[in-house]
Amino acid sequence: MISTNITIPYRLASLIFSILVIFYNLGNYKKITILANVFILFYLAYILKIFICLNFDTSVFYGKSDITYYSFSILIVFIPLISVLLSCAKMDLNFILKNSFLIVFISSILATLGYNPAIQTGIEERLDANVALSSISFGHLGVSLIILSFSVFRKSVYYKIFAIFSLFLGLFIIIIAGSRSPFLALIFIVGVFIMQSRLNKVVLFSTLVLFMSTIYIFLEDILLFVKLYSQVAFSRLSASIEDGDTGERDSYYNAAIEQFFESPFIGGNFVLKYGLGKGDYPHNLFLEALMAFGIFGGLVVFIFHLRVFYLSQVVISLDGNYRFLFLLFIQFFVLSSLHGSWWGATSFVFVLGFFLNFRQKNSNF
Repeated sequence: MISTNITIPYRLASLIFSILVIFYNLGNYKKITILANVFILFYLAYILKIFICLNFDTSVFYGKSDITYYSFSILIVFIPLISVLLSCAKMDLNFILKNSFLIVFISSILATLGYNPAIQTGIEERLDANVALSSISFGHLGVSLIILSFSVFRKSVYYKIFAIFSLFLGLFIIIIAGSRSPFLALIFIVGVFIMQSRLNKVVLFSTLVLFMSTIYIFLEDILLFVKLYSQVAFSRLSASIEDGDTGERDSYYNAAIEQFFESPFIGGNFVLKYGLGKGDYPHNLFLEALMAFGIFGGLVVFIFHLRVFYLSQVVISLDGNYRFLFLLFIQFFVLSSLHGSWWGATSFVFVLGFFLNFRQKNSNF
């Protein structure tokens, strides 16, 4: 409740701006692509699924009120998504990049200032940035800062200075947050960043091999470095690498797969009905789509992702300003594969919708 109360003014402001953008851009509806319209229909069907499950399959829900699902899915995700789709053609991505970097940089500085005593004595637990930003979100704040730092590096000398500092700050945040998915997202981001560089195929392949080999060879040293700043991050990473520990994600995924096979064609509840995670989301958007809509839902979501990955090279070749959005998509893809739910995956839904509305023949949509 504390977290919700703190974020209400910001959520409300976002909603108001989104509604204004929608009314201002109603004439642009015909410019929305077919696939983006399919995405709109998919999400409307998901909201309908929430209504059906909350009213006719209530035995599995606990811990969250009905208003939580409705407010997040409709007010925090769907309405802002429509505003994004309608206004894509008018977005100044360079403006968005610079100001996003500034906001995330300031937020990161403020989030770490309060940890000076904890850092000096050694961090022994996962850290939340504040009551409104969990350890997972805190860690991914660091990943976003690194992505934006990469992206603004060539803007000017001043940006270079802040970007270099931000790279180290972002890595520091990832470590002290103590969650594993930010580390995994960072590895993916660096790999994709290398693949997007304009190198010939031999140099590109060699660079990727060198990157992965460096991680493998110096893995123990990397873990010891992490241990200097966060014992919990070291322990969790070591457990994942040495013992295959998934933080009970495997039990969630197995329960989701079993639930899918119960109704593979028409789907069922959008939350888990059995096992350790009963009443919780499966922590994977693809599995949630399979649970809620069966094979059809999984196929639609697979096509969405396939389309974005197919566009990746086209997007980068058109305009370098699109690169940071695709890198953010990769980050949010990793996050949503390990933690996300369709009713709350705001950032992922926005970026996915943006790319599904992308018109290949025109970089300005």
